[in-house]
Amino acid sequence: MTPEDHDTGASLFALLGQKKYDEALRVALSLQKRQVAPDPLLSNNIGLCYYKLGRYPEAERAYLQAIELRTDYATAMDNLSLVYARQDRLDLAISYAERALRLKPGDPGISRHLEGYHRQELGRPSPAGAQ
Repeated sequence: MTPEDHDTGASLFALLGQKKYDEALRVALSLQKRQVAPDPLLSNNIGLCYYKLGRYPEAERAYLQAIELRTDYATAMDNLSLVYARQDRLDLAISYAERALRLKPGDPGISRHLEGYHRQELGRPSPAGAQ
């Protein structure tokens, strides 16, 4: 990592902390272009920006890339579950939240998300003809 990349990375985290997701996304994508090897943390942060901007298909791709790069990345799995919940794809939201919870047993945030998905699922009407 060059000193410029380090400064840019610090800028990314500052922008995320300030909830300036458009600007953070621009910085993160520029960092990603300069990378020698893909970074799961950067992919997760790109996913976060897309998620906060309501760009769920792009967020999904970024989180999936983070998980592909690091198969035990519970945070990216939990974040991906949030994307799927927003898209009313509760089966996938539950699946990824359960995977994340297996990696981080007892995590209060993941547990809260999973409980919410189950409550949401219980509130759904049954498919036509189902008993």
